[in-house]
Amino acid sequence: GINAEYMGMNAERLRNDCARCMDSPRMDKKLIVAIGTKTYLALPARGSLCEGHCLIVPAEHKSAATDFDEVEELEVRNFKKSLIAMFAAKSLNPVFMETAVRLKKYPHTVIECIPVPTEDAEMYFFNEMNHAEHEFTLTSKKIIRTSKREGLKKAIPQDFAYFHADFGLDQGFAHLIENEETWSPSFGRDIVGGLLEYDTAGRMKRSNAGEESKKMQGFLSMWKHYDWTLALDT
Repeated sequence: GINAEYMGMNAERLRNDCARCMDSPRMDKKLIVAIGTKTYLALPARGSLCEGHCLIVPAEHKSAATDFDEVEELEVRNFKKSLIAMFAAKSLNPVFMETAVRLKKYPHTVIECIPVPTEDAEMYFFNEMNHAEHEFTLTSKKIIRTSKREGLKKAIPQDFAYFHADFGLDQGFAHLIENEETWSPSFGRDIVGGLLEYDTAGRMKRSNAGEESKKMQGFLSMWKHYDWTLALDT
């Protein structure tokens, strides 16, 4: 797999250059909300689409969720459970999405969590992904439904680029990206922008330290009641 190859590269150099590896000097620890044993929850350094936008990230350098081991999969599920409950208390529904592309460059994957004020996100995503198939691919591969039983690993061929969105713990949609040159890296963000009814393009600038601190305090005030990592042995 991709990460087996990665281990044969200069792993230390790659990790040191990565802002998402837990033990990298480039990692901004101020953005971390909670830490599991193999994953963590953080706020985005830039490109936050709304209050509550957060990231579930593997602590080690993994390029796609299809490379996660059982512990990482379980912890991602725990974070999702907690976030679903936290946002439900505010009548919001989180969309979880991952874009696994350019795998040969060994990126560090991230699962974005964006709360939206509608229960129609699933249908909206399905329609947009359906439209994308006709736009991006000639050998149109139907959207793959994913579920708890038929997980990502079963749905996605190994080392294949994909976009995946899910809307809870039980089901989601994956789209195999056959031509990365024509695929927009902001595809998922743009769909959420449509759901939230605004343009996502101008939101990639990093917020200042004061704004980040305020955002973190606001998030922690919600999260502290749902933080599953508190039960871990310290």
